[in-house]
Amino acid sequence: KEEMEQAIAAGAEVVNDCHTGGCNIISFGEMGVANTSTSSMWMTFLTGIDLKECVGAGSGLDTDGIRHKYNVLKEAKDHYTGSGTAEDIITYFGGLEMLMAVGGMLKAAELGMIIIVDGFIMTNCLLAASKFHPEVLDYSIFGHCGDESGHARLLNHMGAKPLLHLGLRLGEGSGAVCSYPIIESAVRMLCEMHTFEQAAVTKYF
Repeated sequence: KEEMEQAIAAGAEVVNDCHTGGCNIISFGEMGVANTSTSSMWMTFLTGIDLKECVGAGSGLDTDGIRHKYNVLKEAKDHYTGSGTAEDIITYFGGLEMLMAVGGMLKAAELGMIIIVDGFIMTNCLLAASKFHPEVLDYSIFGHCGDESGHARLLNHMGAKPLLHLGLRLGEGSGAVCSYPIIESAVRMLCEMHTFEQAAVTKYF
């Protein structure tokens, strides 16, 4: 629990530094190994979706590899005897980089920043963050739907509508970055584009 709290605080500190530097929109990514496994565990516990539907190829497993991955995670799931709360789930299954993202997302919402959500792993981080403070969802834009098999199911469960579907299977935040120009354009259209009246367009019938 102490490590969980430290990781969440560290993520919040990074985002606070970004905000202090003048940023009002932020995306998250990760460079890790085995965090699609962690994400599958978070997903099945926090949504109730069957584990088989949460486990995918990750960085490129074949059919046998996915089957082995599922068997290992199923055993881990069967061994879990905790309270089942969101806090206990993310503390028990880790990992530290995902916990930092949870802390960062919560801090971003607290500061009124826009959160661009990346792929499967970061969507699970937002899911976990929303279990602490559901309001974090109001600050979130889902950048894309990735090709990890559980991602589309998770987005559907959360009622999320991603901006892009580019067939990506990456976690470095690249999908979120790809969606940024669309978000910026939308803001400019809302804030800078002239109305018919301002542009002196003649009303038609």
